[in-house]
Amino acid sequence: MSTYQSLSTIARNLKVSESDLLDLEQRSWISSVAKNGNVFLSGRDAFKARFILHLRRLRLTNDEIRRVLDTQDPPYSLAEIPQILGRPVPLS
Repeated sequence: MSTYQSLSTIARNLKVSESDLLDLEQRSWISSVAKNGNVFLSGRDAFKARFILHLRRLRLTNDEIRRVLDTQDPPYSLAEIPQILGRPVPLS
């Protein structure tokens, strides 16, 4: 069974806003669960959000992020990204 944390807790841990995480959900990259007026993410989706935010810091476009997510399953590997995109990506 997955563990769930509130969206606000995950946003605070990732140092982003709740709206940033909701944007990832709108793009169908992560999924949330609402219960009793609160929004929660599974541990898997929190991990995925962390990876996506890292890809954004690497300046990947939304289309490139989509391609990476469509190609890889957890655990994600940064080392495979240049091969997936067919271009160099500075990974630091």
